[in-house]
Amino acid sequence: TAHTYALAPNDHTGSTRTWSWVSGPDNTPTFSDATNPASTVTVDYYGTYVFQWTETNGNCTRSDQVTVDFNEDPDGLSAGTDITATCDALTTTLGATAHTYAIAPNDHTGSTRTWSWVSGPDNTPAFSDATNPASTVTVDYYGTYVFQWTETNGNCTRSDQVTVDFNEDPDGLSAGTDITATCDALTTTLGATA
Repeated sequence: TAHTYALAPNDHTGSTRTWSWVSGPDNTPTFSDATNPASTVTVDYYGTYVFQWTETNGNCTRSDQVTVDFNEDPDGLSAGTDITATCDALTTTLGATAHTYAIAPNDHTGSTRTWSWVSGPDNTPAFSDATNPASTVTVDYYGTYVFQWTETNGNCTRSDQVTVDFNEDPDGLSAGTDITATCDALTTTLGATA
Protein backbone atom coordinates (compact mmCIF):
# COMPACT_ATOMS: atom_id res chain seq x y z
CA THR A 1 0.00 0.00 0.00
CA ALA A 2 1.39 3.36 -1.00
CA HIS A 3 1.67 6.18 1.53
CA THR A 4 -1.00 8.86 1.18
CA TYR A 5 0.80 12.21 1.21
CA ALA A 6 -0.77 15.36 2.64
CA LEU A 7 -2.59 17.39 -0.01
CA ALA A 8 -1.52 20.75 -1.51
CA PRO A 9 -0.25 23.21 -0.57
CA ASN A 10 2.17 20.56 0.81
CA ASP A 11 4.92 19.89 -1.73
CA HIS A 12 6.28 16.40 -2.35
CA THR A 13 8.08 17.11 -5.62
CA GLY A 14 10.68 14.46 -6.34
CA SER A 15 9.18 11.78 -4.10
CA THR A 16 9.55 8.31 -5.56
CA ARG A 17 8.04 4.89 -5.06
CA THR A 18 9.12 1.62 -6.61
CA TRP A 19 9.10 -2.17 -6.47
CA SER A 20 12.42 -4.03 -6.50
CA TRP A 21 13.69 -7.61 -6.36
CA VAL A 22 15.39 -8.72 -3.13
CA SER A 23 15.75 -12.49 -3.52
CA GLY A 24 14.53 -15.45 -5.55
CA PRO A 25 15.72 -17.58 -8.48
CA ASP A 26 15.04 -14.91 -11.16
CA ASN A 27 16.91 -11.69 -10.32
CA THR A 28 15.33 -9.82 -13.26
CA PRO A 29 11.56 -10.00 -12.68
CA THR A 30 9.28 -7.90 -14.84
CA PHE A 31 6.93 -5.44 -13.14
CA SER A 32 3.99 -4.14 -15.21
CA ASP A 33 4.56 -0.74 -13.56
CA ALA A 34 7.25 -0.73 -10.87
CA THR A 35 5.89 2.59 -9.52
CA ASN A 36 2.38 1.21 -8.98
CA PRO A 37 1.74 -0.43 -5.59
CA ALA A 38 -0.65 -2.86 -7.36
CA SER A 39 1.81 -3.78 -10.11
CA THR A 40 1.84 -7.32 -11.47
CA VAL A 41 5.15 -9.15 -11.39
CA THR A 42 6.27 -11.89 -13.78
CA VAL A 43 9.22 -14.21 -13.15
CA ASP A 44 10.93 -16.80 -15.32
CA TYR A 45 11.43 -19.43 -12.61
CA TYR A 46 9.36 -21.09 -9.90
CA GLY A 47 10.41 -20.53 -6.31
CA THR A 48 10.15 -18.19 -3.33
CA TYR A 49 10.80 -14.50 -3.92
CA VAL A 50 11.08 -11.41 -1.78
CA PHE A 51 10.07 -8.08 -3.34
CA GLN A 52 10.49 -4.69 -1.72
CA TRP A 53 8.23 -1.62 -1.96
CA THR A 54 10.23 1.55 -1.27
CA GLU A 55 9.07 5.16 -0.98
CA THR A 56 11.48 8.09 -0.77
CA ASN A 57 10.47 11.67 -0.01
CA GLY A 58 13.48 13.93 0.27
CA ASN A 59 15.73 12.46 2.96
CA CYS A 60 12.93 10.18 4.26
CA THR A 61 12.93 6.58 2.99
CA ARG A 62 10.66 3.74 4.05
CA SER A 63 10.38 0.23 2.66
CA ASP A 64 8.57 -3.01 3.34
CA GLN A 65 8.98 -6.50 1.92
CA VAL A 66 6.58 -9.17 0.75
CA THR A 67 7.30 -12.87 0.11
CA VAL A 68 5.72 -14.44 -2.98
CA ASP A 69 5.79 -18.18 -3.65
CA PHE A 70 5.45 -19.25 -7.31
CA ASN A 71 4.66 -23.00 -7.42
CA GLU A 72 4.71 -25.40 -10.34
CA ASP A 73 1.57 -27.52 -10.63
CA PRO A 74 2.59 -31.22 -10.40
CA ASP A 75 0.03 -32.12 -13.06
CA GLY A 76 2.26 -34.71 -14.76
CA LEU A 77 1.80 -37.39 -12.10
CA SER A 78 0.05 -40.73 -12.50
CA ALA A 79 -0.64 -43.52 -10.01
CA GLY A 80 -0.13 -46.02 -12.84
CA THR A 81 -2.36 -48.76 -14.19
CA ASP A 82 -4.49 -51.02 -12.00
CA ILE A 83 -2.69 -54.08 -10.69
CA THR A 84 -3.62 -57.69 -10.00
CA ALA A 85 -0.96 -58.96 -7.62
CA THR A 86 0.66 -62.35 -8.11
CA CYS A 87 -1.67 -65.10 -6.93
CA ASP A 88 -1.50 -65.59 -3.14
CA ALA A 89 0.79 -62.55 -2.69
CA LEU A 90 0.15 -59.85 -0.11
CA THR A 91 2.91 -57.61 -1.54
CA THR A 92 3.20 -55.87 -4.89
CA THR A 93 5.17 -53.04 -6.46
CA LEU A 94 3.25 -49.89 -7.29
CA GLY A 95 4.00 -48.14 -10.57
CA ALA A 96 3.32 -44.44 -10.26
CA THR A 97 4.96 -41.74 -12.35
CA ALA A 98 6.10 -38.70 -10.43
CA HIS A 99 5.76 -35.23 -11.93
CA THR A 100 8.99 -34.03 -13.54
CA TYR A 101 9.65 -30.57 -12.18
CA ALA A 102 11.38 -27.81 -14.14
CA ILE A 103 15.12 -27.90 -13.46
CA ALA A 104 17.26 -25.36 -11.58
CA PRO A 105 17.25 -22.47 -11.10
CA ASN A 106 13.59 -23.30 -10.47
CA ASP A 107 13.08 -23.99 -6.78
CA HIS A 108 10.65 -26.61 -5.48
CA THR A 109 11.79 -26.66 -1.86
CA GLY A 110 9.18 -28.25 0.37
CA SER A 111 7.40 -30.21 -2.36
CA THR A 112 6.19 -33.63 -1.19
CA ARG A 113 5.18 -36.95 -2.76
CA THR A 114 3.46 -39.78 -0.94
CA TRP A 115 1.39 -42.95 -1.21
CA SER A 116 -1.66 -43.37 1.04
CA TRP A 117 -4.40 -45.92 1.63
CA VAL A 118 -7.90 -44.98 0.39
CA SER A 119 -9.87 -48.21 0.76
CA GLY A 120 -9.50 -51.95 1.27
CA PRO A 121 -9.70 -54.45 4.14
CA ASP A 122 -6.34 -53.45 5.72
CA ASN A 123 -6.33 -49.74 6.52
CA THR A 124 -2.69 -49.82 7.67
CA PRO A 125 -0.74 -51.13 4.67
CA ALA A 126 3.07 -50.99 4.82
CA PHE A 127 4.85 -49.07 2.08
CA SER A 128 8.58 -49.79 1.65
CA ASP A 129 9.05 -46.06 0.90
CA ALA A 130 5.83 -44.07 0.74
CA THR A 131 7.66 -41.23 -1.06
CA ASN A 132 8.85 -43.50 -3.90
CA PRO A 133 6.49 -43.84 -6.88
CA ALA A 134 7.70 -47.45 -7.28
CA SER A 135 7.26 -48.38 -3.60
CA THR A 136 6.19 -51.86 -2.66
CA VAL A 137 3.04 -52.17 -0.59
CA THR A 138 2.27 -55.02 1.79
CA VAL A 139 -1.19 -55.73 3.21
CA ASP A 140 -2.40 -58.17 5.85
CA TYR A 141 -5.65 -59.20 4.13
CA TYR A 142 -6.69 -60.25 0.64
CA GLY A 143 -9.12 -58.05 -1.24
CA THR A 144 -9.43 -55.02 -3.48
CA TYR A 145 -7.56 -51.88 -2.43
CA VAL A 146 -7.33 -48.32 -3.68
CA PHE A 147 -4.07 -46.45 -3.07
CA GLN A 148 -3.48 -42.77 -3.82
CA TRP A 149 -0.31 -41.07 -5.09
CA THR A 150 -0.30 -37.38 -4.05
CA GLU A 151 2.14 -34.62 -4.89
CA THR A 152 2.06 -31.21 -3.22
CA ASN A 153 4.16 -28.25 -4.31
CA GLY A 154 3.32 -25.17 -2.25
CA ASN A 155 -0.38 -24.46 -2.82
CA CYS A 156 -0.61 -26.90 -5.75
CA THR A 157 -1.78 -30.45 -4.99
CA ARG A 158 -2.53 -33.25 -7.44
CA SER A 159 -3.37 -36.91 -6.83
CA ASP A 160 -4.27 -40.05 -8.73
CA GLN A 161 -5.53 -43.44 -7.59
CA VAL A 162 -4.76 -47.03 -8.50
CA THR A 163 -6.74 -50.20 -7.71
CA VAL A 164 -4.84 -53.30 -6.59
CA ASP A 165 -6.38 -56.78 -6.22
CA PHE A 166 -4.74 -59.23 -3.81
CA ASN A 167 -6.19 -62.72 -4.38
CA GLU A 168 -5.75 -65.78 -2.21
CA ASP A 169 -4.71 -68.95 -4.02
CA PRO A 170 -7.46 -71.56 -3.63
CA ASP A 171 -4.78 -74.26 -3.33
CA GLY A 172 -6.63 -76.32 -0.71
CA LEU A 173 -9.35 -77.45 -3.07
CA SER A 174 -10.14 -81.03 -4.10
CA ALA A 175 -12.62 -82.42 -6.60
CA GLY A 176 -13.03 -85.39 -4.29
CA THR A 177 -12.69 -89.08 -5.05
CA ASP A 178 -13.80 -90.67 -8.28
CA ILE A 179 -17.47 -91.72 -8.26
CA THR A 180 -19.40 -94.56 -9.82
CA ALA A 181 -23.01 -93.48 -9.98
CA THR A 182 -25.70 -95.79 -8.72
CA CYS A 183 -26.77 -98.39 -11.27
CA ASP A 184 -29.22 -96.91 -13.81
CA ALA A 185 -28.85 -93.42 -12.24
CA LEU A 186 -28.31 -90.28 -14.26
CA THR A 187 -27.76 -88.16 -11.17
CA THR A 188 -25.13 -88.27 -8.44
CA THR A 189 -23.73 -85.98 -5.76
CA LEU A 190 -20.24 -84.65 -6.28
CA GLY A 191 -17.91 -84.39 -3.29
CA ALA A 192 -15.49 -81.54 -3.84
CA THR A 193 -13.75 -79.76 -0.96
CA ALA A 194 -13.59 -75.98 -1.18
